Amino acid sequence: MDNNKTFEDNLLWDGIYQKVGRCVVLFQKIELLFKYAVTRGCFSLVVSTNPSKIAPIDQLKNNANSLSQKTMGCVGRLFCDRILTDNIYSTDDKELSKDEIRLNVSIKFGTNEQQISWKNKIESIITERNKLVHHLFNTFGFNTKEEFSKAGIYLDDIYNDALSLYNELTELTNFIPELIKNGFSNIPNIFVINDLYNTPFEKELIVMMQYYAELRIKFKNSDGWTNLADTGTFLSKQCPAALKECKTKHKTKSLKIIIEKFGLFEIKSTGENKQNITFRIKPDYWIEKDTENQLFICKKLPDSDGYIKDDLGMSLVNEPTTTNH
Repeated sequence: MDNNKTFEDNLLWDGIYQKVGRCVVLFQKIELLFKYAVTRGCFSLVVSTNPSKIAPIDQLKNNANSLSQKTMGCVGRLFCDRILTDNIYSTDDKELSKDEIRLNVSIKFGTNEQQISWKNKIESIITERNKLVHHLFNTFGFNTKEEFSKAGIYLDDIYNDALSLYNELTELTNFIPELIKNGFSNIPNIFVINDLYNTPFEKELIVMMQYYAELRIKFKNSDGWTNLADTGTFLSKQCPAALKECKTKHKTKSLKIIIEKFGLFEIKSTGENKQNITFRIKPDYWIEKDTENQLFICKKLPDSDGYIKDDLGMSLVNEPTTTNH
């Protein structure tokens, strides 16, 4: 409250401040939605079989970071240029080496007529945002009640228009993950691969499970399917801390539920009551060890001889000791 103003004047100004504030907050929310849509709906990735190259997930993070300080006007126009367009956008046109492939992903929304309508609405909101932030006091004098009333109506109109855009953007961005999931259903989910097993305990569990499965193949001529109960006993002896931490993280005592979350293994139940649960690593995955015993999870690229590697950040210098082969 300004003590130099009357009580009535302070009420008028408080109304303006509140309406300006809610508009600014809404503009910031719209800005975040633009950034989300641009970084996830339009990107270019270079995938390499060389583990020393920048990983796809890090490329996406760098792309997102490049927009983190951009203004609403800038990212709004990027949204129009990259999402509301038929043109395939690529951030990188440099020549690829023989161990690299480039994936360009561009999501298009709406018909041409709908895109034009969106662009006009976005440009109008950007213009009004700039007018509100930079020229509000040049537009209204705030010397009379009538001026306050006109400014209030103006701010209400801006808010309602921005809210309409915000609701449409929210609906659109909520749909992006499903579009990407469907679009990438037949190729590796390379840009979220680390989210499947992002702790050292999970990585250790995966390595030890596959190690035990390979022991079974070596010593028992297994067909690739390994008994889950036997594996649980092995893990309890070889990596009890990792097993305990994974149970805590995933809030379950079930090893079956834990490995289902990894997305790396097939699981089947056999027997009269389906109590014999077995698992094996999916055909397109394998664990690879380099000359320095560093471990990687590899995944075959579909319809090609290429594959991608995810560094597990661990090594297996000494083989675990077990007598239960």
